[in-house]
Amino acid sequence: MEYLQFIGWEIDKEKTLDYFKNINNRHKVSSYRKKAYQVRRFLHHLGCGWDKEIKLPPEPFYIPK
Repeated sequence: MEYLQFIGWEIDKEKTLDYFKNINNRHKVSSYRKKAYQVRRFLHHLGCGWDKEIKLPPEPFYIPK
């Protein structure tokens, strides 16, 4: 819902990339990955041809104690 409100309910590549730049600065990597994956799946469901251009960051490196 946050994504749709940010882009004004009109699917647009430039607005979508701006959205990802905006959330990248505010969220941790794991949260950013979740949101990006959800938006990418939503765009794929709608049939946007550019949904594969959204790159997910690598998973954070984790060393168990």
